[in-house]
Amino acid sequence: LPMLCYEMRLFFLFVVGVWLAEGRRSWKEAYSRDGFIIVRGFASSAEVFGMRNRMSDLATQYWHNESARANATLFTTDESQLDRQAKSSYFLGSAKEIRFFEEKNRQALNKVGHALHIHDSVFATYTNSKKVQNLAYELGYNDPVVPQSMYIFKSALSGGAVTSHQDATFLRTFPRQTVAGFWLALDDATIDNGCLWIRNASHREPTRRFFIRQKSPNNEVQMKFTTNFSNTQYESFYLDDRWVSVSNRLPHDHVPWEGSDLTAQQASHYGFFPVPVKAGDLIVFAGTLDHLSLPNSSPHDRHTFQLHIIEGEANYFWCDSNWLQYHENNHLSTTNSENISFCDDSSSPLNTELISKQPAFPRLLSNTNFACEVDDHMLQTAAVLSK
Repeated sequence: LPMLCYEMRLFFLFVVGVWLAEGRRSWKEAYSRDGFIIVRGFASSAEVFGMRNRMSDLATQYWHNESARANATLFTTDESQLDRQAKSSYFLGSAKEIRFFEEKNRQALNKVGHALHIHDSVFATYTNSKKVQNLAYELGYNDPVVPQSMYIFKSALSGGAVTSHQDATFLRTFPRQTVAGFWLALDDATIDNGCLWIRNASHREPTRRFFIRQKSPNNEVQMKFTTNFSNTQYESFYLDDRWVSVSNRLPHDHVPWEGSDLTAQQASHYGFFPVPVKAGDLIVFAGTLDHLSLPNSSPHDRHTFQLHIIEGEANYFWCDSNWLQYHENNHLSTTNSENISFCDDSSSPLNTELISKQPAFPRLLSNTNFACEVDDHMLQTAAVLSK
């Protein structure tokens, strides 16, 4: 009888192991196929409440701090961003600090970024949880690194639109794109209050443009968008082939909606579809996936906390032309960097650019095996994945 019980336990563990392995494959397979996954109930109600409550305290402190407000800037995602955050030392300095950005009406906050995961214990606890770690590993990351975090408000009746874009435009890696967004809903996200819209399978396309550093006439750093590429460069603009094989890539094509405000009807016409989710649900999407959100026209907030994760393996590099750098004074770092020639076109701003490992980026902890329970700090192994 004891031997029988032992064998039954072994069989049970085998069945559970197979089930978990199948679940892991389905997450990566769905991510590779569609460019995104939804993990239902990823964060507990206590975690959601804790992050919302903590941000409420931080926002209250901000609104009562006149000197902080005097230094703050607006945050936009249309072409006006070239006259706002692109030339703003306040924005560039948010790479390793907690800074606040207001909506155009100056009556509500747009976002807080980009180092909550470093400097605030509530958000750091979630970021470094086993569930975040394990999900990154199960999606195929070998050394997941977190360069930035954002808290997005999308406040009732005032939350602005986020124009269509690919996250790899702003957070580029070499030799291919590895950035993924971990988009955690802290409120129910609906069509009315500005849920995410996604263009399915667009992650198979290359990154269309890049937001890069350059020096202004007065020798200060400012940002600009560039599409000045040679055909030989596009190899590095695709999502890494662990998710999109060469045979599944789609060719580069001009998209007329890039950076434009769209209506729901226009977004649908161009192939976008809404992805409503509940508070606590997590959407993970590839950095080359085309996505947007419409304004919040409802009386309900749509708060989210978002992480961006990249591959930190030794043969992957962070580009020094990215806006987000941890080194001092916003100058391009030459520490632990290499010169890489991206193309034969000497006029391209991406030709012979510095790329660096950026060892200061926080790393998620070492890979661990899945367990059959939910850890409130970190990955829910039995989470339901659905489209």
